[in-house]
Amino acid sequence: MKRTPVVLAFFVASLLVGIYVAFQVQTTETFTIAQEIGEPVRSEVMPVVTGDSGPKELKESPYEVTEDAKLFAFDDNRKSADCCPSPFVSDMGCICLTDTQKAQFASRGGNGKV
Repeated sequence: MKRTPVVLAFFVASLLVGIYVAFQVQTTETFTIAQEIGEPVRSEVMPVVTGDSGPKELKESPYEVTEDAKLFAFDDNRKSADCCPSPFVSDMGCICLTDTQKAQFASRGGNGKV
């Protein structure tokens, strides 16, 4: 059997079904408007909740406050090529750590504790 008559028959059948559905099935909407156009909505208004309970009192910062001009931790340290290799560098070269800073870095976060 050749395919052309089968394809043509399928096309004609689908065309007839489409025409039948277009003219037989009604597509009118069945909902009704409960109030007239322009009439205010009959419902209670919910209060607006923003999640903000207003201003709170300021608490003191739990951190040590540094001067604005001195935010770089190694500002007073010497920067030199003699300190290379150093774990810290700046735009002026390797940063020379003091003995106090070396001890602080060695013990911070539990380093060196058994």
